[in-house]
Amino acid sequence: MAPSEPDAVNPGAEPQLRTLQHSARFGREGPLLCAPLRFTPGAYPIALALAQHLDPTFQPPDTLLREDSQFTSAAGCGGGREVEQRGTPEQGLLWDDYITEHAADESSHGAWTPYGLAAGCALSVGRYERFSGYYELTVTGPAPQVDEVHAAWCALIERGTGVTAQHARDALSRAAASRLVTLTHTHPIRPEGPLLGAPLSFAYGVYPIVRLLAQHLDPSYDPPDTVLFKESDYTSANGCGGGQFFEKRGDDQRWLTWNDMITEHSASDTSDGSWEVFGLAGGCQFAVGRDDGERTYDLRVTAPAQLAREVMAVWTALVEREPHVTVEVARAEMARVVGLRAPA
Repeated sequence: MAPSEPDAVNPGAEPQLRTLQHSARFGREGPLLCAPLRFTPGAYPIALALAQHLDPTFQPPDTLLREDSQFTSAAGCGGGREVEQRGTPEQGLLWDDYITEHAADESSHGAWTPYGLAAGCALSVGRYERFSGYYELTVTGPAPQVDEVHAAWCALIERGTGVTAQHARDALSRAAASRLVTLTHTHPIRPEGPLLGAPLSFAYGVYPIVRLLAQHLDPSYDPPDTVLFKESDYTSANGCGGGQFFEKRGDDQRWLTWNDMITEHSASDTSDGSWEVFGLAGGCQFAVGRDDGERTYDLRVTAPAQLAREVMAVWTALVEREPHVTVEVARAEMARVVGLRAPA
């Protein structure tokens, strides 16, 4: 299945628009990216800085136009919406947060979205919370601005907490000097299920392969194979339950996490889990997983172009080869792919 990657730039032609996305997990401590501020007010100036880099003419005043909160509590079956709009009617940012109150889904999904950007440009900076959650970025625009916004956001996520608008502006400045590419790949899971690492489960069968691919992106990446944290939080509710399995391996500087979100529903029992790698050098990001709901294996890698394409090529070969793929098979495939490099 074809991967997604940035379009080629044709000098002299109209700017090519592209869309890049990024998702990064946070734990049960909540979205502390902008601490001590809450995410909503803390992310607003960051979203503004990213939008202004995408479109320098985007200069809305910091004026509150609208603030509205509507929530209905209904003993596990309620919800609501919080809205905040800043700027002018023609140009500004909108915070829209959807809240669900349910026995199996206490969640909140909100984002800052600029409006009035230059034609074809779009940006969304948000977070999703359910048990733990993830930060989300979607950006559409021309190169190189869209790549720089994406790279800056990755750098802010890597910083972890205490992030401000100045950090965002600094990250945008650095991004121009070190552009990475982000590639994604999906491949259908066979009807008999995710057998990539069989006879082991997907999580434990793929774990050594994830480490191998991460070390290709960063040869110094060698965290200890130590379980730092492991948790299972699952509620069975006769077709309306769900939960999360979480495992963290490594040390305080470099680690890998397995995060598996499970939904038990009368119409759809699903499990969406992935290994995500933390502490890679140079702003690299890497995650692979499987989504039983969509019935796909998924890869996302942010790295220098050649390394990213090599990692994706190896992963593509492995998912097409399944079942019974081992780290030895992955190592042999990596050697084959690297051997295809053009002479220096």
